[in-house]
Amino acid sequence: MIRDNLCYKLNAETDSFELMEDLSGRRLKHSRLRDNEIYCFDYGPEVYVWIGKNADKSARRNAMVAGRQIFDAKQRPSWGVFERVAGGLEHSLFREKFKDWPDVNAKNVLAVKNPCAPKKDKISYAQMEPCDVHEMRRPLPEKPPGLVLEMTDVGRGSGLPTDLSQDIFGHDVETTGVEMWRITDNSYEEYPKEKYGEFFSGESFIIRWAYRVMQGGRKQDHETGRDRAAFFFWQGSDCSIKEKGKSAFLTVRVDSERAPQIPLTQAHEPPAFLQIFQGGMVTYSGKVSFCYSSTRVCSKTAP
Repeated sequence: MIRDNLCYKLNAETDSFELMEDLSGRRLKHSRLRDNEIYCFDYGPEVYVWIGKNADKSARRNAMVAGRQIFDAKQRPSWGVFERVAGGLEHSLFREKFKDWPDVNAKNVLAVKNPCAPKKDKISYAQMEPCDVHEMRRPLPEKPPGLVLEMTDVGRGSGLPTDLSQDIFGHDVETTGVEMWRITDNSYEEYPKEKYGEFFSGESFIIRWAYRVMQGGRKQDHETGRDRAAFFFWQGSDCSIKEKGKSAFLTVRVDSERAPQIPLTQAHEPPAFLQIFQGGMVTYSGKVSFCYSSTRVCSKTAP
């Protein structure tokens, strides 16, 4: 409930958070955040410590300790979230808590006033011209299938991307590992490896794809010195809105590597995702429930 939301502000002198009565129990506006302040937002199962870009460095070190005291002061579910959020790097789960968070894509749009535009008190008429029907029917040029992850086009997820196949500097991609989880009522659980590639229209799944990029015949390690990874959260066509939101929320919990997170809907998977299962991906109708056997899954198909 929104009325249970609590907002705290860090007191730099006492290194503790103080409750802000005027900011609690409501959905906040983005404009209430100050870049030189540190806030703690308690949303029940989720607690975020937001650190402004210009916040004092010494206060930053103590903010997480004080925030953890707030998180531990209440009984919270086992899947509860306690997270540090840096100003300017907020993820979607945090931004959606505010009712007027600006569109990050709109910030890069420059509005230019047309000096030749007619005044508002005058009526302007647009000159209409007939369309070229043959031009409309002309097929669009085919673009090679691709998927950009961490500023790298991984193409179909294997070998060289189609548009770079003749380029010695093209990125050669290979899979190094796959993990898969199924979304349950309030958490997630590992999916049997022998069932990888079997999806159900009434379920949601999280897939971790580990891959390696080679360039010009040489392995190009990730800038942090580790192999790359991406998390896909796949949503069946029969999933409810609540289940789809749960898959996005739990993907954040699974992804401890801060890797790219890509939402996928049934029948709209990119080639890079399909190649993970080497042509063995199949989608069944209905839901699946695990038997108490480690080697077998019981399917429940829709009538």
